Amino acid sequence: MNIAEAQRTAFAFECKYRMFKAQYKTRSPHETWNILGIYNSEANAISSAMHKKKRGALLVRVIDKRGAVVFVH
Repeated sequence: MNIAEAQRTAFAFECKYRMFKAQYKTRSPHETWNILGIYNSEANAISSAMHKKKRGALLVRVIDKRGAVVFVH
């Protein structure tokens, strides 16, 4: 296996096991979370959540594949 193949394999593994969900609430903190999108990058998920917040969402958050909250605003 050469270096390029190893890098592709590592990237594919990371993409398969990295997932972040951006979620939001619009009216009340007691309503259920709505899914804004699913992203392979934490930065993209946070960016999308902040964009939704600027457009008027009450709360936004990003969770990882295991369900741990990695960002709340």
